[in-house]
Amino acid sequence: MPAEQTVSKTQLAAALNVTKRTLTNYVASGMLPNPVRTGRDSTWPLESLVEVCEAYSLKGSTLALDRQELLVRLAEVKTSPSGVGTKRPQSREAQEIPAGVRAAESEFGRRRVREEVISEIVSMKLIARDITKELASVAPYSPERDTLWNQRRAAIEEKEMFEHVLVSDYLPGHNSKQLLSTSLLFCSPLFNVKNNNAPRQLSVELSLEQRDSSTVTYRGPELRQDDSLVFMALVNVSREFKPGTEVCFNAKSLCRALWGLYDGPSRKRLRDSIVRLQGGLLKCPTYGVQLVGRFNYPSNGDWSIVLDRDVVKMFLESRRVWLDLNYRRALSSGLASWLYCYVCSQTRLIPTSLESLQAWCGSEATSSAFRGTLRSSMVVLARAGHVDSGWRIDRGRLHWRKSQRAMAA
Repeated sequence: MPAEQTVSKTQLAAALNVTKRTLTNYVASGMLPNPVRTGRDSTWPLESLVEVCEAYSLKGSTLALDRQELLVRLAEVKTSPSGVGTKRPQSREAQEIPAGVRAAESEFGRRRVREEVISEIVSMKLIARDITKELASVAPYSPERDTLWNQRRAAIEEKEMFEHVLVSDYLPGHNSKQLLSTSLLFCSPLFNVKNNNAPRQLSVELSLEQRDSSTVTYRGPELRQDDSLVFMALVNVSREFKPGTEVCFNAKSLCRALWGLYDGPSRKRLRDSIVRLQGGLLKCPTYGVQLVGRFNYPSNGDWSIVLDRDVVKMFLESRRVWLDLNYRRALSSGLASWLYCYVCSQTRLIPTSLESLQAWCGSEATSSAFRGTLRSSMVVLARAGHVDSGWRIDRGRLHWRKSQRAMAA
């Protein structure tokens, strides 16, 4: 944090991902104290802002930040090239999820990785192609032609076998700058938008409805948007391996990829989130999925996780959704991040009641507070080009649609 202990209106708006007009409304409604006029801008004492944000920690507001998160955001704004503007990923600051490494081989021997399966598919395709070319120069009805046909058929069958293995045994493909989840998890209150400082319920039970009207039940600790980000990061870390394989990763690298810093609190934040995910169970009609299986977190050295083998079924039965890692990490974990995930999971957006949105995202804020936070979040998404700028709230419904860029993605 710079030496001065005041925060300008421009800097605070950028740190909260809201407009300066929104801050003016906050002052008028009593949510923020009156600022001190300084030249063309206005300023607040830093400590008074910290007190306000901590006071709103239980109310689901845009202002609901702990001291550390507020200081980190302000530091990022004040050290950015322009010194102002919303927190957005830049190519030179882009992060990648660190690659996972397979733990020591078990007594059952070495397991294939995704790349090796793909290599086998490509190899069988090439063999079948070469045999097809060779058949053109072989006399019909000859023993040699019969032999080549049998070899070609065997190559095609083996290719199809490996293709089945790739789909049924491995997670859907994505790269180190992408996050992957399913519409089931994005269109429900499973990862709710409550502030991380609010007390969590140790055990909850939720019913999540799938597109085919079947019901998936969640039992376990209360999960929030930060847990969603960590879950997707762990899926990415494990993307090259069969679920059920123990995969090692560097906690420092993962913390930096997700939150841009590594220290004691961020390490604890990551560990606590994985422990919560480990306690969560999704009960589907024909199987159950533990969000994270085994988790080892030694004081020194790499950590390791094992994803449930049946997590692949979850991705097969629900629509898969890919997110941009660096845009998701640029959003504060709350309503804005939930809306971003929801928008990406939809083919198109239709007018939606605010009451439904509040229920789906798990917000317990008052209707007026939720409406204000929704407006701020929509401004952020519209600026980033995920929704059309013509959105509006009218008679208790959000009228919105995807932008042309988002539709083409």
